Amino acid sequence: MWPANAGLFIASGGLSMFGNAIANVVWVWLVLDRTGDPAAAGVVAMFISIPAIVFSFFGGRLIDSVGRKPMSVVSDVISASSVALLIVVDSLTDLTVGWFIVLGIIGAVGDVPGMAARQALTGDVARCSGWSVDRLAGLSQSVAGMSFLVGPALGGVLLSMLPTTSVLWITVACSAAAAVVTFVLRISPAAVQVDEEQPQSVRGVVARARSEVTAWRAIVAHPQVTMLAVLSFAGALLVMPYLIVLTPAHFHRVDNPSMYGVTMSSYAVGMMAGGVFVAKVGTARRRRMWMIALVFETVCFALMAWLAGGWVLAFAFALAGVSGGILNPLQTVMITEKVDDRVRGRAFSLFQMINLVGQPVGLAVVTMAVNYASIYTVAVWLCLAWVPVAVYSFWSARRHVEVLAPSAVA
Repeated sequence: MWPANAGLFIASGGLSMFGNAIANVVWVWLVLDRTGDPAAAGVVAMFISIPAIVFSFFGGRLIDSVGRKPMSVVSDVISASSVALLIVVDSLTDLTVGWFIVLGIIGAVGDVPGMAARQALTGDVARCSGWSVDRLAGLSQSVAGMSFLVGPALGGVLLSMLPTTSVLWITVACSAAAAVVTFVLRISPAAVQVDEEQPQSVRGVVARARSEVTAWRAIVAHPQVTMLAVLSFAGALLVMPYLIVLTPAHFHRVDNPSMYGVTMSSYAVGMMAGGVFVAKVGTARRRRMWMIALVFETVCFALMAWLAGGWVLAFAFALAGVSGGILNPLQTVMITEKVDDRVRGRAFSLFQMINLVGQPVGLAVVTMAVNYASIYTVAVWLCLAWVPVAVYSFWSARRHVEVLAPSAVA
């Protein structure tokens, strides 16, 4: 047992997420500053999103074949290198939209599989450190909430004080430090076994393809994975439009930017609280936790559909954060328990793909919808779209209690 592993694992995740949180702010600012085109950031994000989905699919295979720890390290190194390369290109020539797209795709190669690899590594670290997966996943979620809270705010402050490229060096340092901390993790040999390679022949390629199809079928056949996938896709599809489109538009209309900041911060605070709750209580009573999180999420949608006073929305976003802070660690625990160790990287990559597909689809639909209806009408539509998802989620938990039954960690 190496108890220090747990602290190192949480620290590496925190460094990586904190660097990404700052980069998300600085990246958009740099695109606007260098191109002078407000639409350029959207174009860059659109062209990066499609390769990112592809990387999440093949990244799962790499995680399971190369190993979870090596992929975590390599991903952080690629992320740091892509940002450093952006700084170098900016110093040598003019940054164009094309450069942003190319360098953004390189960054996605690191970021997307890296997140799945780190989640898949949770069970290994828990086993080797003597911690429960519940505690480790809950505290990791709390650190993610803290990064979401502090990172963008600090990025904005630093942009007002330092040159943009100087702020980017901070994100490079965070990713590089995360790679180093992950590298020094002590993982038992059983936790780093990788898939055996098939012979490099036509028959071997066919066998590998069949094996890959079988692996993905085994993952999606789990009722736990199906239930979590439906809820994850609905969340990505319906929550992001509130965060990115409707809420900013509402506070801009009522001219209350300070309350907008409080509302977005409440979401991060809720995530931290939910993660701490899971770390403290554990997930043995997961059916009850599932129900609590769903009730919070449903109340959140009802309040967000209202789009009323600032404190109402702040409370709604806090509930959404608590719900996510409970469900995300619960998802990590259940996949770690239920999914075969040999395909765990693919399982976590599946949820990366769900988010990468659901978020832009939801944003695109809502962006078009607000051209034909008010933001308040669209908010009500999103709430109504949540109703069948809530009914399915409650029904799954009540009708199939065994789906939420705990088991020994794989």
